Amino acid sequence: MTKKFSGMQNPYGTIIQSKAEAEQPSQPKQAKEYYRFNLKLPIECKDYLQQMAWKTETTVTEYLSNLVLQDMAQHPEWREDLDELNQVREKIKNK
Repeated sequence: MTKKFSGMQNPYGTIIQSKAEAEQPSQPKQAKEYYRFNLKLPIECKDYLQQMAWKTETTVTEYLSNLVLQDMAQHPEWREDLDELNQVREKIKNK
């Protein structure tokens, strides 16, 4: 009888499974598009962002992204003010 699992065995007779076999992705993730900003903030803002990111268990970048996304959801009319070129790009992106 052949074993289907090809893990290593330790001296105790149990099978050791490698992480590579256990963590195979089911589907490849789609890459997100990002834009990089260089911000100059007062030191109080830096301290606040670090504290809030720590409390929410995220990074400062994730915390800021969440704030902007929440603000975008509260103000959906911001898209109406985009210039014509950006509106075409948004329509193509949303298809």
